[in-house]
Amino acid sequence: MATSATNLLKRFSFPKVPGDQPWSIIDVAGPLSYVQLVPGAVGPPSTPPSGAQRVTAQDFGLQALDFVVAMANPLGLYFGLIVPLGGTLTVPRLFLGDDMEAVLLVWMLIAGGQAAAGTNLSTTRLRLLGIGR
Repeated sequence: MATSATNLLKRFSFPKVPGDQPWSIIDVAGPLSYVQLVPGAVGPPSTPPSGAQRVTAQDFGLQALDFVVAMANPLGLYFGLIVPLGGTLTVPRLFLGDDMEAVLLVWMLIAGGQAAAGTNLSTTRLRLLGIGR
């Protein structure tokens, strides 16, 4: 039987009891003109992903983020895909569990694919839950 590669985030004292660190919920309006996500590359040199919509720990009222998840919008048109920023990009483990100062919110269509470049999403909102410190 194959084993899975996991990494318990002991640095952040996981596992921990719910309520051991701050949780924050925010509603995020989309951008006036959406820029599609451009994936990063391992390198060398490593390059982080770009585009999408940047959401910071400060937007959540936090100093750093450990985990972020998004809900679909109430009309069922879009959902958010969360791409972490601020981790260490190395091979073979691309995300080492470092503090995240921000995430990229990728606007995805429930019908399939990423929102088209230039789409006005300013009247559309997604709800995000952030856990951090």
